[in-house]
Amino acid sequence: MRLGVAEENSFTGNGLNLPMKKFSSSNIELADKNQEAWAFVDEEKIITVARFNQLSFEENPETKIISLNNGNEAFISKDKFKNSFLYYFDTEKTVVVSGNAKEEEIVELANSLPSVDSPDFPSAEK
Repeated sequence: MRLGVAEENSFTGNGLNLPMKKFSSSNIELADKNQEAWAFVDEEKIITVARFNQLSFEENPETKIISLNNGNEAFISKDKFKNSFLYYFDTEKTVVVSGNAKEEEIVELANSLPSVDSPDFPSAEK
C-alpha cells in the first residue's frame, strides 16, 4: 500500500460532507485491483473511504446498526484506538468509512456518498 498526500493532490470534496474545510487527498494504491481506498487529510484528521468486493465482518458487542439516507443498513463501531468506523453493503461491494472523527461526522460522510456503481465514486458530484 502506498499513501502519498501532497498539497498539489488537493481534492475539492465534490459534494462529500467531509468533517474538514481544507484538506489534501490521495487515492491509496492497493495490491488487489478490486479494492480501492481514498484518504482525506488535514492537520487534525485523517478520514478514509474504501470500496471492496463484498466482505463479511465479525461484529463486536458495541456495534450499532443504523439506516443511511440511501436506505442501506450500516454498522458503526470503534476500533482499538477509539476511532469510529462504519461499513455497509451496496450491491456486491462493501464500503468502509473510518477515521479519527466524531461518529456523527463519519455518518454524515457516509450519507453523502453516491452509489458504489457511480463511475465517480466517492465523489458525490461530477
